[in-house]
Amino acid sequence: MPSEEFWYGEPRLAEAYRKAHELRMEIANQQLWMQGLYNTDALQTVIGNAFGKGPKKKYLEKPLPLKEENQTPEQAKQKVVDQLNAWKEAWDKRREENGSIEHK
Repeated sequence: MPSEEFWYGEPRLAEAYRKAHELRMEIANQQLWMQGLYNTDALQTVIGNAFGKGPKKKYLEKPLPLKEENQTPEQAKQKVVDQLNAWKEAWDKRREENGSIEHK
């Protein structure tokens, strides 16, 4: 907010500037989160193709949808948790098959 508007402008302008800043920060945060998803997929693709025994995975051919239709935030979170758990189970299974896990 320019100082001229702060000191001599309408008092409600300060609130509008603050809300605009919060919205810009929220958008930036969402963009960084999405970038993290792309980075995670790229790493999974590279590591899976280098060390995996199954079929080779390709990197995403098109952008991820910004939001799935009729999906609540809880459902989106659960989907990510399920994907991470499946990845962990596959990793543990692969390590067990290779004899890398000690059983107590």
